[in-house]
Amino acid sequence: EKNPKTDEYQVKIVVGLFNDKQDALNHASYIAITKSIDFSTEQLMDSLTDIEELITGQVSEGLHIEYKQELYGSSDSNKKEALKDISAFANSHGGHLILGMAEKNGLPDSLTGLVNINPDSEILRLEQMSRTGIEPRIPGIKIRAIPLSNGTHSIVVRIPTSWNSPHRVSFQGS
Repeated sequence: EKNPKTDEYQVKIVVGLFNDKQDALNHASYIAITKSIDFSTEQLMDSLTDIEELITGQVSEGLHIEYKQELYGSSDSNKKEALKDISAFANSHGGHLILGMAEKNGLPDSLTGLVNINPDSEILRLEQMSRTGIEPRIPGIKIRAIPLSNGTHSIVVRIPTSWNSPHRVSFQGS
């Protein structure tokens, strides 16, 4: 479809096997929100508008998206949880982890943000964890901090589909 205000075209494509009609609709919503999709680069959601549209569209968690209200902690079990989430996306179809998003029953509820963090330090920590805690390494992970109006940040982690799977958590001999 052509948007008469911007002269841009929006294409919705749903390809795949789905469990039911709702699963197909959830996948279609995810694709529609990512706007202009370049399948060769697997774009990162990189604006507040992109994240707010997840709430507006009530895009549920699924194969391509997961919401976390809090950051992954610094304990070994929390690090392993982060690495499991990242490697799971890479081993399947890729996807986004949205940190700082509250959810209810798998649906985005509110963009709470991450309180009292240094976004640059958290990005570096997540990058370092994913580089050293997963084998084989997953190339192309993109991480971005999105400033929110309440003074906090949301962190978006884009994990691409890997052509070198399976990946496994190797953190501390896991």
